Amino acid sequence: VIFNFTEVHQVKDSLAKSFIVAFRVKEKSRLVGQNLSEGGMRGVPGLYAFALDAAIGEHLDGIPRDYVLQGGDVIWFAAELDSVNFLRKISALEPVQQRQVEKT
Repeated sequence: VIFNFTEVHQVKDSLAKSFIVAFRVKEKSRLVGQNLSEGGMRGVPGLYAFALDAAIGEHLDGIPRDYVLQGGDVIWFAAELDSVNFLRKISALEPVQQRQVEKT
């Protein structure tokens, strides 16, 4: 996966910290067969799912509301620190390390 973030702008509020993070849907987890809303990942303050690398090899910029998650899907989020911690608590997701992202 290669992203070219040429339009990334620094946040002017020094207290606000935003991150780009990727989480993989675990195989046979409770999220498989659900959409982002059903999985509790839409409408969370400070969290925006902006792209998805589907397990079947397709890349989606913007995730349709009715997209059904599959094991192995990688979801890309723009997230504030509290929202990253929220994602880390979802046992059906595993964080994708940078070196793993570069290999895919």
